[in-house]
Amino acid sequence: MILARSLIALSLLLPATTLAAQATSPKATPTSSKSPGYAERLDQLALRAYALPSARRPLITRALDRLGPGAIDAMVALARQDSPTLARVRQDAPAAAAEFDAALLHAIGVRRDARALDVLALAFEKRSDRHAIAAAGDGLGKLCERGGFDVLARHAVDGDARASAAWASLGLCRTMKSAQLLSTKLESATDEATVRALTSGIAQVGSTWAWEAMGPERMAEGIEIRARCSSALLTAYPRQESDASRLAIRTALRMVDEKAAKKLER
Repeated sequence: MILARSLIALSLLLPATTLAAQATSPKATPTSSKSPGYAERLDQLALRAYALPSARRPLITRALDRLGPGAIDAMVALARQDSPTLARVRQDAPAAAAEFDAALLHAIGVRRDARALDVLALAFEKRSDRHAIAAAGDGLGKLCERGGFDVLARHAVDGDARASAAWASLGLCRTMKSAQLLSTKLESATDEATVRALTSGIAQVGSTWAWEAMGPERMAEGIEIRARCSSALLTAYPRQESDASRLAIRTALRMVDEKAAKKLER
C-alpha cells in the first residue's frame, strides 16, 4: 500500500499523458467512450484523487471542470458505471473515490447537458454520500426546464430522505414554479433544518445578482419571482423561535430584497 501510494504520488510529477502508464496500483484501465482520450484522462484524475491528501482533492474538481465540452459522454459513462481503475480506487480508498464521485457529478452538472439528466437523477436518488447527492441535485437544478425540476420536486416533500437537498437545489431552477414551491413550504415551516434548506434555495432562486446577470430580457420575470420570495421570507420570519432560523431568513432576504432586509434589521 505504501509503495503503491509512493509510486502514484511520484507519477503526479510526470506529464498527464504518462500518468496512467506509470501508476502501478491501482492500474489505470481505459473505459470505452465515444470521446477518445477523455476516458483515459478521467482515469488519470481518479488516480490523482487516490494519491492526493484530502485537503488537496478540491484540485480534482477544478481539473474536471477544465476538461472540454467533448468530455461529457465519458463523464456520464463513468458516473453510470465505474471503470476498472475507479473500481480499484474505490476498493482501496473509499473516501478518495467518494470525493472523486462528487467532483465528477459537479463537472457533469455545470455543463447543463440534457444527456446527463438520467445519470444525475440516478445519482441523486441512489447515492449515499451527501456531497455526491448535493452535486447531483445542483446538476438537476441546472437542467430545471429539461426534466430536472420534476425529479427534485418529487423529493421536495416532508419525510423524504432527499428533501433538504431537493429544496436547496431547486434554487437553481429560476422559475416561478420553483419559487412558488419553496415559498409555500417556507411560509409554514418552523423546523430549523427545514428552514435552512428552504432559505438556501430561496436565496438562489430570488438572487438579485443572478437576475441582473441574466439581462434585461428577463427583468420582469425576475421582479415577480423576487417579490414572491421576499414575501415568503417576511411571512416566515416572525414565526421562527430559533435564532439560527431567523439568521438564515435575514441572510436570504439580503440576497433577494436588500431594502426589505434593512427594514427587518432595524
